[in-house]
Amino acid sequence: MATLTQTLTISDSTTGLRDSVSKTVTTAGANVSYAAQSIATSEAEYTIPAVIGNAGACKIVNLDATNYVEVGFSTGAYPIKVLAGTFCLLQLAPATGSLFLKANSSACVVSIYIHEV
Repeated sequence: MATLTQTLTISDSTTGLRDSVSKTVTTAGANVSYAAQSIATSEAEYTIPAVIGNAGACKIVNLDATNYVEVGFSTGAYPIKVLAGTFCLLQLAPATGSLFLKANSSACVVSIYIHEV
């Protein structure tokens, strides 16, 4: 069992809009997967380790200063774009077994954190 707090704040200098949301959840599972992985310009599959019985909170950080990384849940389909130096927070469906990633023009290193629900 674990308690996770996720917070996201957006501050837009063009409009002056500032928005923040925070959520704390208690999970039944306590297992965590954390990995840094080099992502090439050809598709790479990141298999969620078996210790993660049911996938839950997921954070992907693009550690590259120039290139973006595309992320999807099946081969060839990448609905998520993680720009250089940015991140995304996702709540994965429990049965998610893999992520598919591809860098746009040069290999990138990303960190992937997944917590079991």
